[in-house]
Amino acid sequence: MEFPLTSAHLETLKPGLDVILDPSSGSSVISAQIWVATGSMHESALAGSGISHLLEHMVFKGTDRFSGEELSLEVQAAGGQWNAYTTYDRTVYYIDGPAESLDLFLSALTEMVFRPTFPEGEYEKEKDVIRREIAMGLDDPDSVGHEHNFRTIFSRDHRRHPIIGQLDLFNAITYEQMVTYHHARYRPNNCFLVLSGEFDPTEAKSIITRELDKGLRPFREFPVSLPTEPTRIGVRRSAETFAIPASHLTMSWQVPDLGHPDVPALELLSTIFGGGRSTPLYRVIREDLGLVHSIGSYAWITPDAPGLFSVHAEAETDKLAEIEAQVHQQLNQLAQRDLQKEITRAKRQLASAQFKTLTTASSRASDLASNWHQTRNLDYTRDFLIQLEKVTTEDLHHVITTYLSPDRLTITRLDPEGSIAEAPETDAISKDAVIHEHTLSNGLRILLNQDSQVPVIYGNLALLAGCLSETPETAGLNALLSSLLLKGTSNRSATELAESLEDLGASLRPGAGNNTLLLSTYCLRDDLAPVMEILGDILTNSTFPKEALEREKAAITSRLKEALNDPASRAFREMRHQLWNGEGYGIPSSGSLESLASLDRESILAHSKKSFSAGNLVLALFGDLDPEKILPLLEETLGQLPAGETQHAPPEVPTHSGEHHLTLDKEQAVLAIGYPGLSVTDPRRFALELLHCYCSDMAGPLFTNIREELGLAYYVSSSMFLGINTGLFSFYLGTAPDQLDLARTTLEGEIQKLIKDGIPSDRLASVKANARAANALQNQSPKSRANLAALDVLLGLPATHHTEQDARMDAVTGEDIQQLAAELLQDKKATIVVVTP
Repeated sequence: MEFPLTSAHLETLKPGLDVILDPSSGSSVISAQIWVATGSMHESALAGSGISHLLEHMVFKGTDRFSGEELSLEVQAAGGQWNAYTTYDRTVYYIDGPAESLDLFLSALTEMVFRPTFPEGEYEKEKDVIRREIAMGLDDPDSVGHEHNFRTIFSRDHRRHPIIGQLDLFNAITYEQMVTYHHARYRPNNCFLVLSGEFDPTEAKSIITRELDKGLRPFREFPVSLPTEPTRIGVRRSAETFAIPASHLTMSWQVPDLGHPDVPALELLSTIFGGGRSTPLYRVIREDLGLVHSIGSYAWITPDAPGLFSVHAEAETDKLAEIEAQVHQQLNQLAQRDLQKEITRAKRQLASAQFKTLTTASSRASDLASNWHQTRNLDYTRDFLIQLEKVTTEDLHHVITTYLSPDRLTITRLDPEGSIAEAPETDAISKDAVIHEHTLSNGLRILLNQDSQVPVIYGNLALLAGCLSETPETAGLNALLSSLLLKGTSNRSATELAESLEDLGASLRPGAGNNTLLLSTYCLRDDLAPVMEILGDILTNSTFPKEALEREKAAITSRLKEALNDPASRAFREMRHQLWNGEGYGIPSSGSLESLASLDRESILAHSKKSFSAGNLVLALFGDLDPEKILPLLEETLGQLPAGETQHAPPEVPTHSGEHHLTLDKEQAVLAIGYPGLSVTDPRRFALELLHCYCSDMAGPLFTNIREELGLAYYVSSSMFLGINTGLFSFYLGTAPDQLDLARTTLEGEIQKLIKDGIPSDRLASVKANARAANALQNQSPKSRANLAALDVLLGLPATHHTEQDARMDAVTGEDIQQLAAELLQDKKATIVVVTP
C-alpha cells in the first residue's frame, strides 16, 4: 500500500514568503501554521538565554491590528484553537478551526509573526511568568533528565542549552535585544506558511498577499553561528540525583544528519530494537529478564549534525549496570543474524504510522511543514518510506557496527536521592456520516461508520469498569488489568501478540479511566480480519502470567511514586480523595501503594471474567469499511464472547467539602478547588461545558486576569469530567509560593464573578463559536469519532449524541449558565487542596 503523493503545492509570495497550500474537502476545518526557522540553537551570542522562547510568548501581547486582548477574543470568537511552541530549530504558531474563519486566522498569524508591538508594560510581567516556568521545570524529572542528557552529549552545539533558557542568562535579556532578535529572525525568507483543509487557494493567496503588503519591521543585524560538534571519541558518563523512586537511564550515540544515506537504516533500527513489544529491548530486557519498568529506543535525526540514537529506561538503580550490558548484548546479536522478519514488521509499522498523518487537517499541515522545514521536499514522507523499503539486513548490520559501538557512547543517569552512583491531486471521497448500529448474536453492540478517505480503520472497544468498579482495597485494579492484556493468551505468548500486531503495522492499546476500560485499535484496511481475531483472543483467553503481573505492578508503583512527588498530580489526587472520602471517584485510578501490593492474579482473573462479557461491551469501528460485509467477520471473531450482563455503577457516593494542606519539597505551590459536578446524562452538561470552555481558554478570565494582567501564575485553568452519577468541576493554578495568597484571593474572586454573572453576554457567542470549533476539530478524525460513539452508547446515550453537541450548546442561554454556576460553585461545596514547599 503506497503512501500517496501530496496534492499540496508551493508558491513564493513577495517579499519572499514560501506558502504551502493543501486544499481538501470533507471537513469544513482548516489548520494554518507559520514556521519560523529560529529556535534556541540560533541564539548565538545569547545562547542559553531562551530568547526564542521569550519571543514566542511576547508576540501574543498585541500587534498593529490587535491588542493582546482583542487577539485572544477575536480568535476565540471565530472558533480558533491556537497556540505556539519553540524547539531547538524552529518556532511554530498555529490556529486550527472552522474554514469560514480563514481570513481572520491568516491575518492573526501574520500579524503576530511579522507585526507584533511588544508592549513594554508586558515585558517584565511575561519574563516573570517564564521564570516560574523555569522553576517548574526544576520539579519535573523528565525535564531535568532531558537537559542533563543534552548538556552531557553536546560540548559545543547550542543544543546543550535548555530551550527555555538558563535563569541567569534569561534574566540578562534586555527588551532591546528581544526586539533586535525579532527584527533579524522573523523575516519572510526565514519563515514559511502552511495551510491545510477546506479553502480556496486563490482566496488564501489573496489574503496572505494583502497581509504581507501591510509591511514588515525594519531589518536588524543578529549574526548567527552554529558551532560544529566534534565527533565523540570515548565513553562519556554523568549522573545526577533527583526526588524519584527509580533511576532514569539514557544511552546515546551520535549519528549523521538527515541527508546521510544511513538515516533510513537508523530509523528502521530504532523501531526494530525498541519501538514495540516484540523488540529485543522490551521482550528480553523488560519481559524475560524483568530488569526495567520501561524501556525503548528512538532516533532523533535532524538536518543539523549530529543526531542521536538513544535508549531510555527506568529501573531500580542496582540493575543499571546489567541493563547497559544487556543493551550491548542485544545490539551485538542483531548485528550477527538475519533480520528480514523484523525489517518487514518495522517497515509496516512505520508506513502504518504515516497514514495517520492524512486523517486531520492539523496533522497533514504539520507533516508538510516538517518535510519542508527539514528537507525542502513536500513529498519527503513518501520518499523516505520508499528509501525504507530498500533497507536490508546488511544495512542494519552496517549502522550498528559503524555508529553504535560501546566506545562512542554517552550515558546519563538520573538516580533517586540518596542512591549511590555507580499523488497527483484527486477529489476526496465524501464520507458516509451515518453510524450503523448492530447487535451480534451474543449481545455485543457494534457501531460502524464508513469513511473511505484514507485506507485505515480505527476501533474502540469500551466496557464499564474504571474506578467505580474498584474499592479502596482494589484501587488500581483496572490500570493493572489493562497493562496485562497484551502479556499473553492461551494461544499466543506476549511476544507472539506483539509480533502479530507489528507485522501488520497495527496497534492495540488498552487503557483505564474514570468510568471505563478501553481497547483502542488501529490497522490498515486490509488487515482488519487478523486484528479482530487477535482482539477476540485477548478478550477470551488472556492468561495474565504471574511474572508479567509482578513486572507491571513494579512499573505502575514506580510511576505512582513519581506522581506522588509532583505537586499538581498530588493536589488533584488529594482533592478527589477528600471530595468523595476515598470512595467512588475518590479512588485513584493509579491505585495506592498498599492496594497495588495486595492485587494478585486471582483478582485480575475474576475482574476480567466479570467485565469482558458481550453485554458489557460496545465496539465502534470507523474508517474504510463496508458495514454490510464486516458483520460476518465480527460474528466469527467476537460472537463467541460470553453474553454476560451489563455492569452497573454503584449508588452515588456522598461528597464532602473542606480545606486540606500538603507539603512537598518542590519549587512551586499548587492550589486546586473542586466541586461535585454533573453526570454524563444530565442535560445541564452543555452549560457546564461552555463554562469550562470559557474558564480554560487563553482568552478566558482566569488566564487573562490572573496570568496575563497580574502575572500571578504560570498556569491557571479549569478542569472537568462527567461521571455516571456525578462528576467533577475544578479550578487549579501553579504559582510561586510567595504569590500563593494573592493568587488564591484573585481566583476565588473570579469564581464569585462566575456565580454572579456566569459568562458575560458579550462573550457568550464567542465561547460557543470556540466550542463548536473544538468539536469540529475533534470530529474530523475517525479515531476520535469512534471513541466518542462507543462511550456515548456505553453510557446510555445515542450513538450520534456527540454529533449533536453544537445544537445543544447553541440552545444554552446565559441565564442557564449563571444558574448552574450559582448552584455548583458554592463555597460550602468546595474541596480545597493547597500544596506548598
